Order: sequence, then structure tokens, then C-alpha cells
Amino acid sequence: MSYSSNELEKWYKFEGSMSHIICDRVLNIYY
Repeated sequence: MSYSSNELEKWYKFEGSMSHIICDRVLNIYY
């Protein structure tokens, strides 16, 4: 399967923002 760089960029941004939100939540809980 081949993805266009545009598709990958969208997914990386989505995954990155999601993990960023999760990290913020975890940090808020523990700190």
C-alpha cells in the first residue's frame, strides 16, 4: 500500500495532537 505524503502528514498531525492531549491529561493527573 502506498500513501501520498499529504495523507501521511495528516495522520502524523492527528496522531501527534492526540498523543499530546493524552500526555497533557496524564501529566495533569500525576503532577
